[in-house]
Parts: sequence; C-alpha cells; structure tokens
Amino acid sequence: MIRKEPDRAGAALNGGARPRGLLARRALTWQSVQGEILARIKRGVYPPGDLIPTEEQLAAELGCARATVNRALTDLADRGVVERRRRVGTRVALAMARGSDMARPVLRALIEGEGRRYGYRFLGGRTGTAPRAMLIRLMAQDAACVRETQAMFLADDETFCHERRFTNMALVPQMTDAVLAGTWASDWLSMQSRLTHAETRVSASTAGQEDASAALACPQDAPVIVYDTCSWRDAQPLTTARVVFHPQVVVRNPLF
Repeated sequence: MIRKEPDRAGAALNGGARPRGLLARRALTWQSVQGEILARIKRGVYPPGDLIPTEEQLAAELGCARATVNRALTDLADRGVVERRRRVGTRVALAMARGSDMARPVLRALIEGEGRRYGYRFLGGRTGTAPRAMLIRLMAQDAACVRETQAMFLADDETFCHERRFTNMALVPQMTDAVLAGTWASDWLSMQSRLTHAETRVSASTAGQEDASAALACPQDAPVIVYDTCSWRDAQPLTTARVVFHPQVVVRNPLF
C-alpha cells in the first residue's frame, strides 16, 4: 500500500498550518514571488554563489504556476541578482556579496577630461509622480515613498546632459532636496550609501521621446544618447536614473 503524504501547501492555503515563507494565493503575482526570493537572499537563506531551488520546487512550495516563478527569476537574472544556466540551475550572483561601494560615476571626469569646466544644477523634486512601471522596477509598494528629481549638467556653462531620477526614499530618507542642491545624487549615494551593483542600458532616442527637448534646448526630433541606470543595495533596488545627453555631446566611453 502506497502512503500518500499530506498536501501541506494545499492545507495552508485552505486554513491549515502555513509553512514559513509561503505566500497567500491572492498575492501570488510574479512580483510577489520575486519579493519572496529577494527576501530570502537578503536573509542569507540563499547565499551568494549558491544554487536556489528549481522552478518546480519553488512553484510547489509557494503554490503557484511554474511560469510565475520563471518570470520572477528571469527578471532577477536581467537585473544581475541571479545567474541562470541551462542544465545547471539558478545561482545567486556573487556580486551580491560585495561589501565595498561601487566606483563613483564619472560624469565630472568625462567633462573635465575634455578640458572643460564641470557644472551641476539641481532642478527640484516631487513625490508621488512615479508611474507604476517605475514602482515595480524599484520594488516600492507606495508611490509616496518614491521621489522624482531632475538635474542639469553643464560643460563651460553649456548644456551637457539632463537627468531624471526616481529614488526609494524609504531607504535613504536623508537624501533631501537640500542635499541635492549642492551634490549630485550619484556622488552622494556613492559616499553615503553602500551600493553593491547596478544595471545599465544604453540606447538612442530623440529629445522629444525623452521629454527633454526643453531642458536640452534642442529640437524635438534631435537624436540623443540615453543612459538608463538602476543602482542596487544588496537585494533592493535603490534608485534609477535616466541621463539624456545633448545632441552635440559625443559619448566616447562607458559612464557607469
């Protein structure tokens, strides 16, 4: 006679004892599964370099579809939090173990390297304006915690680039507008907050598509280079910045 083991996950979802870490069925979106995985990485349940359970195992434990787990892990791989290899599995990225701060951004070095005078101008900030896609990217639950700021960078008093940034202020409440009035956010974060890794995308666009035509004082259809960077502290995205360069600026080297 074959003895059938009790379905503990099913029992938990139907009012029985709930295993530690099991998510409620109504919350089992890929984002909530991702949040649970990130929480385990942060607690050290899945240490850097170690394999995490398979998609099938996580799906069975959390009571969700394998496709939901797959999307959560794929997004984490795109962000550099985990590394996925066929026939090997999914490992927590070793970068998650780095304790030292990331190298500081080099916008100032780029401008001064051309023999020009670096200039920075804070344009102000506002809270509650982050679109839903940005809240998901920052893994923020409340739009009231995310602050949008804008800044301009100058070379010999000429427009060099414009930055639009969203920051999870619940993680860095001391990064106020008063601070940013005199210090670029990336410089301040590099000095004050332990950043562990970042994801960067480089693309070509137009000033109009980036809503930067007025800031850069150029035509709507002017071609521009865009650097989109999201900086992390351990398993938590902290800030994301979109830097749009003036059409006349030539970006010869990676910036971040």
